[in-house]
Amino acid sequence: MVTRAAYKQFVRRVLYFFPFQLFILHLKKDHFVLLCWLVFFGYITESIGVKYGIPYLFLYPEYFGEVTFWSFLLLGFALGGFITAYNLLSYTSHAYRFPFITTLARPFLKFNINNAIIPVVFVLTYLYCSARIQITKELVPVADTVVNLIGFLLGIGLFLVIALLYFTRTNTDIHKLLGKDAENYRPAEPMEDIIPQRPVPPLRQEQRRATRWLRREQRTRKWRVETYLTSPFRLALARSSAHYDKELLRSVLWQNHINGSIFELAVVITFLALGAFSNVAFFAIPAGASVFVLFTMGLMLLSALTSWVKGWMASLIIGLAVVVNLLSLRTESFFYDAQAFGLDYDAPPAAYDRTTIGGYALDTVTARRDADALLPMLQRWAQNNAPLPRPGEKPKLIIVNTSGGGSRAMLWTYRCLQVADSVLGGDLMARTALMTGSSGGLIGAAYYRQLSYEARVNDTIDPADPRHLDEMSSDILNPLGFSFVSNDMFIRYRHVVDGHRFYTLDRGYAFEHRLAELTNGTLDARLSEMAGPELRAETPMLVVSPTSINDGRRLVISAQPVGFLTCMATSGHIHSPNQPESIEFQRLFAGQDAANLKLSSALRMNASFPYITPVVTLPS
Repeated sequence: MVTRAAYKQFVRRVLYFFPFQLFILHLKKDHFVLLCWLVFFGYITESIGVKYGIPYLFLYPEYFGEVTFWSFLLLGFALGGFITAYNLLSYTSHAYRFPFITTLARPFLKFNINNAIIPVVFVLTYLYCSARIQITKELVPVADTVVNLIGFLLGIGLFLVIALLYFTRTNTDIHKLLGKDAENYRPAEPMEDIIPQRPVPPLRQEQRRATRWLRREQRTRKWRVETYLTSPFRLALARSSAHYDKELLRSVLWQNHINGSIFELAVVITFLALGAFSNVAFFAIPAGASVFVLFTMGLMLLSALTSWVKGWMASLIIGLAVVVNLLSLRTESFFYDAQAFGLDYDAPPAAYDRTTIGGYALDTVTARRDADALLPMLQRWAQNNAPLPRPGEKPKLIIVNTSGGGSRAMLWTYRCLQVADSVLGGDLMARTALMTGSSGGLIGAAYYRQLSYEARVNDTIDPADPRHLDEMSSDILNPLGFSFVSNDMFIRYRHVVDGHRFYTLDRGYAFEHRLAELTNGTLDARLSEMAGPELRAETPMLVVSPTSINDGRRLVISAQPVGFLTCMATSGHIHSPNQPESIEFQRLFAGQDAANLKLSSALRMNASFPYITPVVTLPS
């Protein structure tokens, strides 16, 4: 029959199991790290971001336009980096609470093994959720699904092996410091510092004082551990560290912290260096991997700083936030702005104030002049469409107005225009006088418009070709995500040359560059180049209207003068003054070469979405 003492010992060893104690410690103290894990769990379980398709970035990653073994391998490699950062931060923050770990050979490896509850649960959850998505929704064969998931596991293992090879060679423990003398410090019984033994004469009073000090230290600084995992499937008893010199234990922890911070800084610098290749297709890793990389760099920087500043971390973060805020209020050159390609940012800035905006909105003379200037365009449109309807009937004027919704809206709009054009016998663009809309929908419409115009002089171009749909449906998010992580979050040290002007290279450029690849450069046009075909009614007039976040007004971008679209002067019996709602782009930025604006930049401004594409700063 099991004795009461044996039963208590069993319960105690289960309750004070090292992995369980670490998990409780994270619940008590590491709320930021747990929040990161909860966000990732929300993504892979389709509890967060479903509306925007974020779970698919993790569960079905795409690389070079395809979902393959390699895309899962890259995603797993990035997750391995996050797991390593999580273990490093945990070790840096909490290893001193478990002094027995410093007495073990390869302490960081054993700490990782015992700190694996959350990563293992996450990986198992991911395998289930990804397999379900692949088999039931993407209709991927089971064999291919297994290969993909094996790639994911291999990616995790690859990064962990690289990290452990480094730490196995550099980490310090008692055995490395003392060599053969370490045997002289080996305790006779396990857990002497956790379960104080009956004191032995003659120093009974001094031992009682030491025991009281030890218990007080355990309550305030250490966490009780009786058993731990020494390999994934073998248990061991934690042994005493009380007989080791306290300075010796501190030196072991300090040296390991330094080695860890060196590894972390090396990884962060490597990722930043890769930003120099952000526009190379090979480095356009899956967007989900970029998210893992972003969180990894955050945790590694936090861990490295914790190793150096320790208890000053909170004060340092608050101080940095205050300094950055003060700098942002007092200088415009401290932060890099996303720019619209083609505009002159070196010219004196345009005046953006109530007087200027109000003057444009009440200028009836300019509004009438611009309207009269477009009358010949409408007359040519009517002449071109006169033979289309039945004899004696006026032609139907078509206006295309699209809704937004990212890549999905872009593809859907393009397909709708293909079908509508086929119904009209290929005359849709001839019958359309105006195209406008928002976000991805207008990108699809503008692409169809440009292709239809080019098809007039190039017989090899066919807007109805399904190939265009396949190209548009390819991934556009991967290069943006990698540029955001490796370049935009830190120092933007590269530039883009457009003509004779230089612009900051950021994910805005990555977006336009990738869009040019998907559309074969069709959208790489200037407003000045679009004006002539529109006036001749050879292509529909295009109006792009992004919103200014300063005051919510629309910025009306068109190749034609459109003062009549922004004029709000009252007429007739209406005398109540109104606030201007829209501003004509070419008129406001005439001194900044507005007519040279690239169409792709105008469409990017019209499709800006927080953290995906950057908000554009205009020279005003």
